[in-house]
Amino acid sequence: MKKKSVRRMLSMITGVAVLATIIPASVMADTGVRYVDGTGEYEYCTDYNVVDASDHEWKNNEWYVVKNGTDNKVIFWDRIEINGNVNLILDDTVTLYAMNGIHVSPGNSLTIYGRSIDLTDPDNSNHENLCVWMEERDTDISGYAAIGGNAGEKNGKITIASGRLSVHSKADGGAGIGTGKYGSREDYKADTANSGINYGNITIQKAYVAASGGYNAAAIGGGDNAGIDGEVVVYAGTVDALVKSTEYSGAASGGGNDHSQRGPVKSYGGKVKAVVYEETGSIKRNVGAGIGGGTNGTAEVIITGGSVTGTGNGTGPGIGGNGKNTTVKIIGGKATGI
Repeated sequence: MKKKSVRRMLSMITGVAVLATIIPASVMADTGVRYVDGTGEYEYCTDYNVVDASDHEWKNNEWYVVKNGTDNKVIFWDRIEINGNVNLILDDTVTLYAMNGIHVSPGNSLTIYGRSIDLTDPDNSNHENLCVWMEERDTDISGYAAIGGNAGEKNGKITIASGRLSVHSKADGGAGIGTGKYGSREDYKADTANSGINYGNITIQKAYVAASGGYNAAAIGGGDNAGIDGEVVVYAGTVDALVKSTEYSGAASGGGNDHSQRGPVKSYGGKVKAVVYEETGSIKRNVGAGIGGGTNGTAEVIITGGSVTGTGNGTGPGIGGNGKNTTVKIIGGKATGI
């Protein structure tokens, strides 16, 4: 009997050893929360904070994970404040609602990840991972970007690596993703703090982003009377950027009203659709481009891959700028300007 027990134990040990050679260590160990990085690869986070609506001050070098929402929702009524470099992992079944937006000021950065690759339209499906639907319920958020700067403020670095986001600003003059509203073009030009190509970059990778801006603001880029100092870069994924055509409007992706896009708008792949649409009865004149500069603004647009469609309105081109000194480079991919 002892010999049989020894043989049985040796057999079990041998079996475990064989499984260990077959199953990756990452599966056998406590791998934490899985997410998709900007290249489409799965990574794991083991040290994180569970997102809690009572804590809207997010700290430097911390990871935040959406989990366990009531009725599959986590709702923030306070504006979420990003302090330092913050990482956010969204959930496939629980939606994070940021009703007063997410503040990413210059010098700070926010990187957003999803749990899986899903490029279906978040605005026309049953579920989005992150919903920022910021309405101007009071004057406290007037001119704020839904994700980015407050009024009279540029934005920090915003990277959307993966996930499905629905980001809409109804605040007067605030971009959907980008800078807040400035009082005038001169105010924006005079704000030289934290300027330069390394500030204010907006990068979209393996994600689906549906965005729209407030009055006279870009969906992705500059608020009213403002541009964006960094770049708007799309590497892959899908981007739908919509701007309602007012008498003087911003670009769907690029500069806000009466302003240029300082940093270039670049597409390396994926699918980008940027539309300036007309509301019934609106005046079509001096309107921003679909992709590029806002009203009276110049732009640099570089397309090296993917499928890019820009639809302007009034005097605004589909792709380019509604001003002089605009550069459009199409090196690869498919580009359509209407």
